[in-house]
Amino acid sequence: MRFLAIALMLFQVMLETSLAEQTRFAFVEKQMGADFRIVFYADNEKVANEAATSAFAEVERLNAILSDYDPKSELCRLSETSGSGQHIPLSDDLFAVLDASQKLSRQTAGAFDVTVGPCVRLWRIARFR
Repeated sequence: MRFLAIALMLFQVMLETSLAEQTRFAFVEKQMGADFRIVFYADNEKVANEAATSAFAEVERLNAILSDYDPKSELCRLSETSGSGQHIPLSDDLFAVLDASQKLSRQTAGAFDVTVGPCVRLWRIARFR
């Protein structure tokens, strides 16, 4: 236990020293209909810009798969086939999200339900009336 405490203190000192030598960079983009903020501590602006560009590109990539607002998204295309018996291939990312959602649904005895999409769409329509 004493070793762990010493190791954690050394880690904290190293982290604080490292952060003291780095500069804070904040980036904001409109993503998924909201301000999406990312904060980095980096050695220089070039490194921070590259990291932000990569991070925002990943957000865009995942949004193209998981958005329920974009009718061209993989999730919306899957939803369109609901109840048809039609089989369509899924990306690893969408499969992982749906698999985790089913596990969470089982763990919560159905309190979490990934299939509430039709209810959500009705709510979106109703709130503007």
